Amino acid sequence: MKKYLIILLVAVFAISMIFIGIGCKKEAAPVEEIAEEETSPTEEESEETITEEQRTDFGPVKFWNQDYSQYVGMSIEEYEGIWDEIIAEFKNKTGIDVEMTLIPWGEASGKHNLAAMGGEAPDVMDDFYISSWVDIGDGKYGPEPLDDYIVAKFGSIENFTSKYYPTAIALPGAAMLGDQFFGIPWRIDVGFQFANADLLKEAGFVDENGNAKLPKTYAELEEYAGKLTIPGKQYAIVLGAEQNLQWLGLYPAIYAAGSNILSDDLTKSTINTPEVIDSLKFWRNLVESGFVAPEVLSPSYVQTEELKSGRGVICNAMYANIAAGIIKENPDTEYVMGVAVKGPMTNNGFGAVGSFTLYRQSEHKEAALEWFWFLCEDEIAAKYTKAAEFMTTIRNVATTDPFWSENPVYIAANEQMEAGLTAADPPVEAWSKIGGYEEGDPLHDLLLGVLDPNGGEIEDLVAKADAQINELLEGE
Repeated sequence: MKKYLIILLVAVFAISMIFIGIGCKKEAAPVEEIAEEETSPTEEESEETITEEQRTDFGPVKFWNQDYSQYVGMSIEEYEGIWDEIIAEFKNKTGIDVEMTLIPWGEASGKHNLAAMGGEAPDVMDDFYISSWVDIGDGKYGPEPLDDYIVAKFGSIENFTSKYYPTAIALPGAAMLGDQFFGIPWRIDVGFQFANADLLKEAGFVDENGNAKLPKTYAELEEYAGKLTIPGKQYAIVLGAEQNLQWLGLYPAIYAAGSNILSDDLTKSTINTPEVIDSLKFWRNLVESGFVAPEVLSPSYVQTEELKSGRGVICNAMYANIAAGIIKENPDTEYVMGVAVKGPMTNNGFGAVGSFTLYRQSEHKEAALEWFWFLCEDEIAAKYTKAAEFMTTIRNVATTDPFWSENPVYIAANEQMEAGLTAADPPVEAWSKIGGYEEGDPLHDLLLGVLDPNGGEIEDLVAKADAQINELLEGE
């Protein structure tokens, strides 16, 4: 009954957005060292090419893509231009038209919800929260299982997965639900530590070679914060508010205390522990001590602007593409990146994988599959992943293309993957509510409370969120 109530509330929320005019990430194993492997069969070897004379479906393929332009310092027109070239190349190769819609992140959840419930949907989607959409779609709508298509294309599941980093496949809910694929992973979001190296050097935080040195433990971070903070001018710690509260903020504080937020069997919360409470108290203390800008809870507080301006120094959970954008816009500033600070138990960063999905409602399945597999080609994947400046999921691309193999941002992302990642999007239907961005969503309210010195006792905040999460899980 509670499951249907959640779906009803989602529907009400989504429909309300239309009326106001909106319509149009369990712990994964560290990445193992990559051994030399035999090259898997090429697409030409694994299946015959469909000729234009044989093709009966020319689309158009409806492709819903997320708008990443704001995160990499591009205009929407520039970002669309990169995709226009890719779409033109596909059209030239296949004769199939693709109609791309760029979806602003503020509208994404609502549109995905509607699509999963049988509303307007694309043929192919740049997706997230896949488990929620699959459960809501209940076998009628939303992302479609891909195993049969993968075997038909690549000859076997193993030939397909050999292309990718183990983390891209292993993170729960990233591309697989249970033992079935529902998505093709194309980007890995990795949370690692990022700091202004010039300001660290000025404060004397350097190694034996004079290079900026990052803090490694909570104790060191507190020491750094005391020396780096100049009230009214400079604040040592950059945290997140609004949507990025979780990712750029305090999820790693929970992971560092040994909690994956949910139990291994995904049936109950694991946040109400002494270690999690102590870890969150540590971050509350940083706020109370004035090491975080007092405007952190204001909508006007923007993490990236704090780091770009030098008003903020250290972010313990940074996206690779956001880091790349900051560096690009500040070529005269030196930055340093590395593994997240170790808390009471671990230094795990958050990990999430973005995947392309094929929707059950597709009206042009044959053409959509052609577009789907075109997006998986190494050269094509490199183009759009570079454009959004994400960590690629394809090992051969990451290890041979200097964009990733020689760039300190992606080197840091690799180091964090080896140190440890915790899935930021566990594969449960209720996660879109548990980890949502609205008032009343359990983790959102918990972490806002931690950042607010008047937000209540940490023990009470944790107990409330723990109970809410368990109630949502019981309704599955």
